[in-house]
Amino acid sequence: MITYMARAPSDITKWLPGTDAVWFKVAESGKTASGLWASTDILTADDSIYTFTIPSTLKAGQYIVRHEM
Repeated sequence: MITYMARAPSDITKWLPGTDAVWFKVAESGKTASGLWASTDILTADDSIYTFTIPSTLKAGQYIVRHEM
């Protein structure tokens, strides 16, 4: 599981990031100690919750989050 964020240049409800190079990685989970991919544990859990820490150094503004498995 890889988590990316992008800062919207203005109102996020009117912004489409498209293929612009605006995304930056904020979290990554690979294989767990049991040898399974982290996404397997997340998707098979009862609550299917994935948490990550938002970097404290981010500028104020509106952001969009994207996850990849």
